[in-house]
Amino acid sequence: MRRDAGKTRLPDFYGIGAPRCGTTAIYEVLQRQPQIFVPRKEPKYWCDDLDSGTEADGLFFTRTFDDYAALYAAAPPDRLVGDLSTWYLLSRNAVPRILDATPKVRFIVGIRNPVDLMQSLHSMRVAGLSEDITDFKAALAAQPDRSQGRRIPPNVRNRSGLLYRRVASLGEQLQRLATRVSREQIHVYAYEDFRDDPRAILNGILQFLDLPALATGDHISVVNRGIEVRRLPLRTLLMAPRTVIWARRLVPAPIRRSMRNLVNAATLGRETGARLSHAERRELLESFRSDINLVSELTGRDMWERWSGA
Repeated sequence: MRRDAGKTRLPDFYGIGAPRCGTTAIYEVLQRQPQIFVPRKEPKYWCDDLDSGTEADGLFFTRTFDDYAALYAAAPPDRLVGDLSTWYLLSRNAVPRILDATPKVRFIVGIRNPVDLMQSLHSMRVAGLSEDITDFKAALAAQPDRSQGRRIPPNVRNRSGLLYRRVASLGEQLQRLATRVSREQIHVYAYEDFRDDPRAILNGILQFLDLPALATGDHISVVNRGIEVRRLPLRTLLMAPRTVIWARRLVPAPIRRSMRNLVNAATLGRETGARLSHAERRELLESFRSDINLVSELTGRDMWERWSGA
């Protein structure tokens, strides 16, 4: 059960993405399991190719091995250790670096209808002040410019997350993973299945980790539903990178969490209404057909049928 690189405890399993696939809810359940140690969600250490080196990215990524290893220093030796960082799947560096350190680890991968994934990711980035084009269709239209480094928002964190089509091209990313890792080391679930039956998906993950099923009374909440910024100027003031940096230096973590919850309650709301017509959704999904066919081939399941009717 224990894996070490030298004398340093490193994770036994990784939840590597994709983003917006229920990872927060899965994290909340896994960190309650007595056989598992998951110190926090999204350390984002191994994906150094996504880190642009800016001050804002310093808030998003864990940059030093010592800081990363410190997260796991308190892990009991009889527990499985996990890292749930949803950008590892997109990264070209993360999986090779992980395998160099611990070759026998296991990988949990979430997949989702690419149109829904992109819309959800766009909403999250607007709320996180890492997207200044608030209209989803306009943000998609900006992809060619942004891939060339143009029209990048100031103080953006993880600028690769602005390339929504790239993030949502899950077949390409799964294929890259499959060329490096044996099938027995990979567990794939679909977000839509998790949304419909979260207990079944979580029990599948626990079975993959050779752990017992959830207790009957274990509560599961599917979080990270669609969000919308309601008071952008106030949120910009309170969540600016410099404000966050000073808060991290001066304010204890429990108080920061309470403050963040208050800011979210004051500036965010539930997303209202669809941003794409049925015809627009269908056309956008059709543009992913070859990638979805690749997902189907790699998972052994017809995901076009699942997602075109979801």
